[in-house]
Amino acid sequence: MRKMLIVVLLAAVSFFVVSQPAFASGWGSYTTTITGFYVYSTTNAHFKVANMENPDSCSTSGYLTLDGSAANFKELYATLMTAYTSGKTVKVYYGGCNASGYPLISAIAVPNIW
Repeated sequence: MRKMLIVVLLAAVSFFVVSQPAFASGWGSYTTTITGFYVYSTTNAHFKVANMENPDSCSTSGYLTLDGSAANFKELYATLMTAYTSGKTVKVYYGGCNASGYPLISAIAVPNIW
């Protein structure tokens, strides 16, 4: 009975480890420009950049997403809009995929600022 319990526990742990997606969270490889965006009034902001990346292999990679419920959403969105309207380049920090399968962005850096 004890061996059976150990086998079942090992199988459950193995399944959990194998089924978890691998995230490549971190700064993108490219400094890029924002080429377009759209925003819903009740949810997220989605935008495109000239050098699209999808390091987490998200299922929908046409746009990048800012989570509208994030504590710093307004600051990220303001940075996005400022970079877009001024033509400045940006670097984005990838943080997995959102529920809709888009790459989730958790930070935006405007190069040569820091």
